[in-house]
Amino acid sequence: DMGAIVDRLTKQQTKLQKEIEKLNKMLQNKNFVANAPKNVIEQNQEALKVAQNKLSKVEEELKRMEN
Repeated sequence: DMGAIVDRLTKQQTKLQKEIEKLNKMLQNKNFVANAPKNVIEQNQEALKVAQNKLSKVEEELKRMEN
C-alpha cells in the first residue's frame, strides 16, 4: 500500500530532521565543543553526516513516490 509507505517515510523524515537539528545545536554550542572530549564531538559529527545522508535518501524516495 503506497499510503503506508509514504506515511512511514514521512515519519522517518520528521525523526531525521529532529535528530539533525539536535546534533547541529550541540555542535554549534561553543561550551559543548570546548568541554566535550574530542571523540564525542567526532561521534556527533559522524552521526550528523549519517542522518543527513539518510534524510536525503528518504526525501528522494518521497519525491519518487509523488511522481
